[in-house]
Amino acid sequence: MADDEPAGCASPVGVIGLGLIGGSVAGAVLAAGGAVVGWDPDPATRDHAAAAGVTIAPSPEAVVAAVADGGVADRADDRVVVVAAPLDDAPGVVAAALATGGPDGPTVTDVASVKGPVLAAAAGHPAYVTSHPMAGTERSGWAAASPTLFVGAPWLVLVDDDTALSRIAAVARLVLALGARPVPLDPAGHDAVLATISHLPHVLAALLTLQAGPALPLAAGSLHGAARVAAGD
Repeated sequence: MADDEPAGCASPVGVIGLGLIGGSVAGAVLAAGGAVVGWDPDPATRDHAAAAGVTIAPSPEAVVAAVADGGVADRADDRVVVVAAPLDDAPGVVAAALATGGPDGPTVTDVASVKGPVLAAAAGHPAYVTSHPMAGTERSGWAAASPTLFVGAPWLVLVDDDTALSRIAAVARLVLALGARPVPLDPAGHDAVLATISHLPHVLAALLTLQAGPALPLAAGSLHGAARVAAGD
């Protein structure tokens, strides 16, 4: 293993989108001694990430190319590009990343909380393994990112009979290097599961906040705790 490669994880890691999740992935890899090539549409975010040690690529496609060309792993599929773009943008970014890398390029994963659109965009591409970290906060952006965000958290890795074992292993190694626990899940069941355990609590928190209305500033800790996630994007 090369000196700049975090334990169990091929380096560099590509990260497209450097907000809360992408920034936390980048921070964890850097903290472990690895290298990160990243991109974000926001110039200020790119500047902050560069100051932290991320090599900024000129485009999302350039992230994929840099990971494919600059890795120390013996095989390209050992290297991973994480698409952490906003939910509406993720399908297009995933499709472009896969088209750039091709079937023999780096493994591409994403962290979208709704999988139907990204799975459709990937269209069964052999380099694609979708995943979802079950971690986050109500805050967003690079400033909210933390290298310890994923420590001890489950990270869903969606696999089916057509997913190559080498691709699954690449994502699982990255997840473990971030301190999370890879948990396999059938892609078909993801959105229904997440609707119950993640999306519904956000809806209920928003409704609670709206119901409290002007009285919210008077509330004690229990109400604020229950409504905390309503502050998220």
